[in-house]
Amino acid sequence: VDGVGGDLFFSVGGEGREYIKNVITPYDRKGKGSVKVLCVHGWLDNGLSFMRFEKPDFEVVKVHLYKGVSAYNDEDYLRYLHQVVEELGWEEFHFVGHSMGGGLGTVFCAAFKGVKSLTVVEGLGYLGRGEDEFDRR
Repeated sequence: VDGVGGDLFFSVGGEGREYIKNVITPYDRKGKGSVKVLCVHGWLDNGLSFMRFEKPDFEVVKVHLYKGVSAYNDEDYLRYLHQVVEELGWEEFHFVGHSMGGGLGTVFCAAFKGVKSLTVVEGLGYLGRGEDEFDRR
């Protein structure tokens, strides 16, 4: 994609990769610095809102979460984010989430290893689907 910057990768299955509901979800990778930063956008946004994080000392991955399909849920987003981190081979990284991305970040930090810090911008934390649904998870 011209004008995005960096390389655009897709996780679509095949070649030993796991896929989630056959949905193509890209991420934009910029920089080769020692500080690894995973950026996850909010519901009405995309990964390009994190372009300001692109610094010489950083390796920034801006995830573009697929939205608009009611069957796509938080568990799918979390599995996809974990898949991205695994594909990158990151053992430690900083997680920056805006709004919905921040809520996902709070759960991601509790479920997976490797997050050195969590920064939530304009987020209220994880917004579950009700007490029964939250308890079931």
